[in-house]
Amino acid sequence: MTRRSRSIKTTIRETVFYVAMEGSVTERKYFDALIKKYNLRNVRLLKKPKTHSSPIHVIRRLEQEITKRKNDHGVEIEERYWAIFDTDRRPIETLQQVAIRAAKKRIRLAVSNPCFELWLLLHFGSLASLRGLEGSAATGGCESVINYLRKRFDKDYDKSNFDPAKYMNQIDAAISNATASGSEDNDWTRTVGSRVYRLVQSIIDSSPHNPLN
Repeated sequence: MTRRSRSIKTTIRETVFYVAMEGSVTERKYFDALIKKYNLRNVRLLKKPKTHSSPIHVIRRLEQEITKRKNDHGVEIEERYWAIFDTDRRPIETLQQVAIRAAKKRIRLAVSNPCFELWLLLHFGSLASLRGLEGSAATGGCESVINYLRKRFDKDYDKSNFDPAKYMNQIDAAISNATASGSEDNDWTRTVGSRVYRLVQSIIDSSPHNPLN
C-alpha cells in the first residue's frame, strides 16, 4: 500500500523594517539611496505628514503602523520598527519619555545628537578624528554641525537639496566611525553621537538580497 505523499508547506523568513523619520527630505533621500545601492526590498519608509514632526509624533506613526500589520500567508515575517529623530535643543526629560514609550512597543531608536548631519559627518571620520566637531556640536547644536559639514566635506550641502550620492561609498566607514565614537555606550540624550548606524547595519545585514545571507 503506497502512501500518499504529503506536501510540505515551507515558510520563508524575512525581516521587514518600518522606518519613521522626523525630517521630510534629508533622511528620506539618504535612505532612498541606501535602498537603491543595496537593492533592499524589505525596507518601508513611512510617509511623513507636513506637520507633527516631533519625536513623539514619529513614535505615534510607528504605533499606528504596528496596529495595521498582519503577516502574509505562507511567509513568516519579522517586523522591526525604527524611529529616526534628532535631540537638538529638546529637553532631556521629553526625550527620556519618548524613549520609554518607544520601548513599550519595542520600537528601536536611531537617534542623532544633535542632528542627522552628525551621522553624515561620520562618513568622513570619527568624532576623535574630526577636530573640534564634538565641542562645537555640543555648544552650537545642529547649526554648528551643518557648518562643519559644509566647510570640510560638502560645501553645497542643503537640507532641502541634499545629494546622498556623496555618502554612499562611505557607509562602511560611517558604521565603523560611529562604533569607534562610542555611540552605543554613551547616553544619547546628553552625548554627541549618532545611532543611525544601528539601523543602517541592521537593514544591510538582514536583507534577503544581501549576498552574505
